[in-house]
Amino acid sequence: MDELQKTFKIIAYLMRYPTEMVAARLPDVLTLVEEAAASVGRPACRNVIRHLTDTPLRTAQETYAKTFDFHPGTTLNLTFHLYGEAKMRGSEMAALKGVYIENGYEPAGGELPDFLPALLELFSLCPRATTEMILGRYRGALETLATELESGSSPYAGLIHSILKVTESKE
Repeated sequence: MDELQKTFKIIAYLMRYPTEMVAARLPDVLTLVEEAAASVGRPACRNVIRHLTDTPLRTAQETYAKTFDFHPGTTLNLTFHLYGEAKMRGSEMAALKGVYIENGYEPAGGELPDFLPALLELFSLCPRATTEMILGRYRGALETLATELESGSSPYAGLIHSILKVTESKE
């Protein structure tokens, strides 16, 4: 696993719904951030870790749900940013599912294949060309997501900006 793949793995972890298990592992994740993450991703990762450490778990969970589950502009399902609820979205997700299968990966917990943390997990395992192809397809969706999160002063905005930056620096 190279530095970029490790960075995607760390960001995937931090983008997941905050649970007691996530909170308990934050000190280890911070160590990984310092040792393994790409330098452009470190400040945003530290910021989210600080947010999750300093915020009571129930509040962090409520904030996460309000941010990602109840506002279409900040959904973590990237195909929604391109197609909304149109039929084309289903075809796009089927194509993504094929990419997962080709790379021997199955999203955990039955997540949809366009769910950003699941995609980031895939990126931590798959060839760079696959990552670049998918990120190229969803770059606009990620930029929109980052802007929406930033306008709401979400600590997660920096993680999306980091995804965009680390891919720019590797192109």
